Amino acid sequence: REGRPQLSDLRESGALEQDADVVAAIFREEVYRRDDPDLKGKAKLFVLKQRNGPIGDVDLNFLSEFTKFVDPAPEGENF
Repeated sequence: REGRPQLSDLRESGALEQDADVVAAIFREEVYRRDDPDLKGKAKLFVLKQRNGPIGDVDLNFLSEFTKFVDPAPEGENF
């Protein structure tokens, strides 16, 4: 399935959706749109549910050579 992860993706997982205190998912759009060079190494962490806190998303960089997600470098800063 293509597209941003949603809490409803857990619907067929028993009571997981209702019982979990926190549900988070990582999404890499480049997996679905390999022809877009602007997406290379980009990822998002979606906090889909947090019983005692806010939900939202966080930008990440994906380092494929290490299979590692890291905070993006501040604007203008290179590794």
